[in-house]
Amino acid sequence: MDSRNIKVILPEDQVWALDVWGPRFAQPGAKKLAAVTPQSAVARMNARNLDRRIAPTQSSASFEFQSFATPAEALDWLKN
Repeated sequence: MDSRNIKVILPEDQVWALDVWGPRFAQPGAKKLAAVTPQSAVARMNARNLDRRIAPTQSSASFEFQSFATPAEALDWLKN
């Protein structure tokens, strides 16, 4: 997930990502999700908040989630 150009992540979008998108992403058997951190300071704060909300549920999630500063770092993690 390349979030570099996102300016802000609205609270309702954060809820949707956790409650709707995440479970749908996991259904077909996805193993990993890599996110590239937004360039916007506000969006980075939103993304960190979302990351913290995802972390406690990871033990029950069927996929691993990590955030990265660059697409290259994200791709390296996905390949391993």
